[in-house]
Amino acid sequence: MTTDPEAELAAKEVRAVLAGPAARDALAAVTEARRAGTEPDPRPLYRLLGEQRLLAVSWPRAYGGRALPARCAAAVVGELIAGGVPEVLHTLSVQICGNFLLTAGTPEQRAAVLPGLAAGRRTATVLYSEPGVGSDLSTLEATATRAGDGWRISGHKVYSVGTALADYGLVAARTSVEATPYRGITLFLVPLDLPGITIGRLASLADDDFADVRLDGVEVAATAVIGPVGGAWPLITEALALERTGVDYVAKADRWLRAVHPASEQAAEYGRLRTHTAAGRALAERCVDQLDTGRVDAVAAAATKLWCAETARSVAWWCAETAGPAALRQPGVLESAYREAPGLTLSAGTSEMMLELVASSGLPLPDADEPLAAELRAACRAVAGAYDERDPAGACWPELARLGVFGLTVPAERGGLDLGLRAAVICCAELGRGLHDDGILDTLTAIDALVRAGRELPPLDGSWRAVLADLRQPDRPVVADPGSADAVVAVQDGPALALATGLPFRPHQTATGRVWAVDGPAAAADVLADGTEVLAAGRVRRAAWLLGLAGGCLTHTVHRARTREQFGRALIANQDIAFRLARLAVRLHALTALVTDLAGRFDDGGPDPALAAGVLAEAGALALDASREAVHLHGAFGMTDGSPVRRHYLAAPVAIAGDAAPAVLRAEAGVG
Repeated sequence: MTTDPEAELAAKEVRAVLAGPAARDALAAVTEARRAGTEPDPRPLYRLLGEQRLLAVSWPRAYGGRALPARCAAAVVGELIAGGVPEVLHTLSVQICGNFLLTAGTPEQRAAVLPGLAAGRRTATVLYSEPGVGSDLSTLEATATRAGDGWRISGHKVYSVGTALADYGLVAARTSVEATPYRGITLFLVPLDLPGITIGRLASLADDDFADVRLDGVEVAATAVIGPVGGAWPLITEALALERTGVDYVAKADRWLRAVHPASEQAAEYGRLRTHTAAGRALAERCVDQLDTGRVDAVAAAATKLWCAETARSVAWWCAETAGPAALRQPGVLESAYREAPGLTLSAGTSEMMLELVASSGLPLPDADEPLAAELRAACRAVAGAYDERDPAGACWPELARLGVFGLTVPAERGGLDLGLRAAVICCAELGRGLHDDGILDTLTAIDALVRAGRELPPLDGSWRAVLADLRQPDRPVVADPGSADAVVAVQDGPALALATGLPFRPHQTATGRVWAVDGPAAAADVLADGTEVLAAGRVRRAAWLLGLAGGCLTHTVHRARTREQFGRALIANQDIAFRLARLAVRLHALTALVTDLAGRFDDGGPDPALAAGVLAEAGALALDASREAVHLHGAFGMTDGSPVRRHYLAAPVAIAGDAAPAVLRAEAGVG
């Protein structure tokens, strides 16, 4: 999942254990169980990993861990899934029940239970759901009453997984009736071999069966209580956020995508799903990094869970369909994926619950910037907001130059700021929010080309302008007048970048103003450099610009939905509208994370041109969807000159036409 050195080392150790003879035998038994239609038992594999302290690497060493960062634990989960190890019982034992004990358990409880879980000698499951109670525990019916110094628990729990293999159950039961239904709930860690517990089987679509658990007057000691009596609900909601990092969904989507070999005509959809999976990985890494702080943003975690779970489900369905009926007639990776797919958007909170959390939090989602990045964003937003369509083209460039925008990716020894593409995409997003281009995206790409070629650089004060003419796509619109440009950079086959002279252009009038297109063969050109990485960086900047357009549009639309009333209530009070806006916000959040991640890869020397193409296609799709939704929710007013979203609607398709068609971009992402 990550190139973090510690995480990669942990992942390498997991791979080594799984490659050993004992693990191969245990994996063969798992495969055979799946073929036979019985629930696979991963515990022998857990014990092998536990012997090397690899099951709970982020836990303190005193409890069987290695005290490593959360990214290392995420890497372990990714390797378990990639290696075909059933990971659900590990997630329940370590990530949920174990972490509950770490955060809310007593020292005695931790010492008694955690070492066994970390070693793989013991496992645990969660017993929350009841026949009439799902994620909302306000109507919980299981009860626990005082019995001497301990408690007596009675109730009926369903839909837990791994229960037949588990040693402990984390049971939610009502211990008192309070004015607020979420009060009076208590958590108990219950040994599942106690008298009064009956575990039945509920057959499931997925490999892991559900359990039907009856607790009939089960007596437990006072030491079974986890956390405060009657105060479990805050612990449960916080733990749910910890479950929603998306790591497992992304790892599964990766594994399933690797299991198919799409035909050329399927490359575009494969590329779209690969891009969505990469965006999920970027979101998951953000959530995982928060784990080390001890607190995960609940709304960001909900957005991550929604995106990652729905992406994994889409990947499972598409891969199974692509593999054809034969893949579904016999047990295997894709047959199992198809059966598992419906549960992905149910466990740890349904998609509808995640949308409710996002929609009720205040839209759109806030930018996740570090302090210096936040300062740069604020400065660029202030400049972009000070100009509009009434100002001359490029009027804001001198002020942008004073911020150093034209030198953000230029090395310091050549007069730039050397802050990299990470900084550039922040500025481009803010320019997109304000609908400012006027050739700035082309100019930044031209400066990159000159830097890569080792040529003399122009002044970085906003006075020099360039246009990009893609001779492979002569109809590509150029938004700045080539006649007034200081340079024309031609994109030739290869791709190669060259300084062109005498290249003819023809103007076209559009709803957003004039654009130009190449109108004839190219003259002799001065070749600068290979264009693969330069153009890929340009695509990442353009994607950021389009996401800025979508974000600005979404801000206007949310304001309209909150302030416009119909039939006595605000538009956003309609759940359908709120959920549509929440989905747009989650898409923006995910693709922004991917753009930031890709920019970082460029800066760190590991560019990914294929995903640069993919994220540009998805950013363009979002810009179109956000602007169309915006006009619709603004009603007839949205179509007038006074509408704040009319220009977004008109600008989006022109900006998208600045590169290859979305289907072509997605196909590029699919073969990367």
